[in-house]
Amino acid sequence: LHNYKNKTFMPALILNDNNEDENSHGGTGKGIIRQALNKFLKTVVEDGKKFDPSRVFSYQNIDLDTQLFVIDDAKKNFNIEELFSFISEGVQIEKKGKQPIRIEFEDMPKNLITTNYALKGSGESHKRRKLDVVLDNHYNAKHTPQDEFGHLLFDDWDKEQWDLFDIFMLRCISTYLEEGVQPIEHVNLLLKQFRLETHPDFEDFAERLALNTEYDKTDLLIMWRKESGIENFSKKVLSSWLNKFAKIKGYELKS
Repeated sequence: LHNYKNKTFMPALILNDNNEDENSHGGTGKGIIRQALNKFLKTVVEDGKKFDPSRVFSYQNIDLDTQLFVIDDAKKNFNIEELFSFISEGVQIEKKGKQPIRIEFEDMPKNLITTNYALKGSGESHKRRKLDVVLDNHYNAKHTPQDEFGHLLFDDWDKEQWDLFDIFMLRCISTYLEEGVQPIEHVNLLLKQFRLETHPDFEDFAERLALNTEYDKTDLLIMWRKESGIENFSKKVLSSWLNKFAKIKGYELKS
């Protein structure tokens, strides 16, 4: 909501759903947050199903006074790495029939991505460039904001409602300036990212291993090679995946 940009930490905000599986659900309120920000910030919204960062004119709708750039409803397997330089360095804007313009980091809009899927990547470069915010399933197709409040958000508000909205948004800025970003590890999102970065069946394999039990790594490797059909799978990668899985689940893995 404010214009200050910190080069050491200015990630894209990723709004996601708190679902255990990879199926697209939606309806948890990501669109409401986007609309709320749009009331305060000059916003450019791109369709996440069609947006391709590699295309020449991908950013042509951005102007020097654009404050928020939104990729709405990003598709499955969206590659956020293609946005890394855009997020952290700036961008050359190519507009059809016009001279290109360069927007440096300080004047770049902030970035918001909404999606129903986990975005691959959990290394240090990803941690610097994306911040996951997971919305719980309070709202859904059977329980909408209209059901809860008795009116449509934004569309049916009177002056008092708009005043309360303004106060709430200002309180959000105040809380952020006082406390900063308080990261929360969301187990469902971490598991979805784990499946993307490993193998779709490895989580099930790891879940079936008994707790408080000693296993021989060679035996485990043989078991996994047989289940996955990957004959050249290495013991080092197996150990790495088991360590990641244990960390997500809060287990202690002794080797």
